[in-house]
Amino acid sequence: MKLARGRAVAGVAIASLVLIAACSLTTSLDGFSGGAADALTPPDGGGGSTGTDGGIDADAGPSVAYCDSLVPTPTFCDDFERTNANVIGSWGTRSLRGGGVVTIDPSTRTATGSELHTSIPVFAAGSVSEAALNRTFLGSAHQIKLSYALRIESAPGEGGQQVMAVSVAPPASNNDFFQAYLYVRPTGVILVEQTFPGDGGSGNFVQHPLATPIHFGVWQRIEMTVTLTAPASILLTVDGAVAFNGVADPAYKPGQVSVGSGIHYTITPSGPLSLHLDDLFVDLK
Repeated sequence: MKLARGRAVAGVAIASLVLIAACSLTTSLDGFSGGAADALTPPDGGGGSTGTDGGIDADAGPSVAYCDSLVPTPTFCDDFERTNANVIGSWGTRSLRGGGVVTIDPSTRTATGSELHTSIPVFAAGSVSEAALNRTFLGSAHQIKLSYALRIESAPGEGGQQVMAVSVAPPASNNDFFQAYLYVRPTGVILVEQTFPGDGGSGNFVQHPLATPIHFGVWQRIEMTVTLTAPASILLTVDGAVAFNGVADPAYKPGQVSVGSGIHYTITPSGPLSLHLDDLFVDLK
């Protein structure tokens, strides 16, 4: 999306992520692997503070692309201002399974511009359903900030869906990894942190209710900051208000980061679910 120059429009908020349910379910980093990676070159002081919320001031003069407006420059940014022919853009891979769809569509947030649209149908078969863009970054990070505008079209009819996931693989960890994500259910949205031991053992699956809700059918700014140095912590905000702020699992440690934009995993039966996304950035330190 493009911002109008001239008048300040409000601050960037949080990020998030979500995965599977219960002990009987497993997942992998398949959706994040194999993508083009960038060297980890975080800017001084973190990224993405603009004092704007992505609104449009019709009288404010020439427009500037959202990503160009961020000062300092974050590690990665996508305002999805492109055609569907280039849907992957600067992401590494697109994951489509179980009827999942990922497209660049005309904006439903503003009068002009584009957005990312990911969706899955009602999914009752085995395996998984997913619809996401994924990117893996080179190097090791000790803090992750994921920020984006999100509209979940409506509550899913059944099941649970992992969306907007951050995954971290600590170095020399025998294939251990952990994730933080938003988990969408018919009753609402929660934050989940989950660990996956490389030996195939049972990891932790911790659910956190949100003090500030993520609503269905409206645009909200989501920002999640995951600090990986001890004591690890997660801060999630919705439109700038704290939704969760707490200590993370002790397994959370600095490592290689992968970020997904969309729907990453579903419990069957599940769906349907449709996400609209805009003005996303990732900042790594």
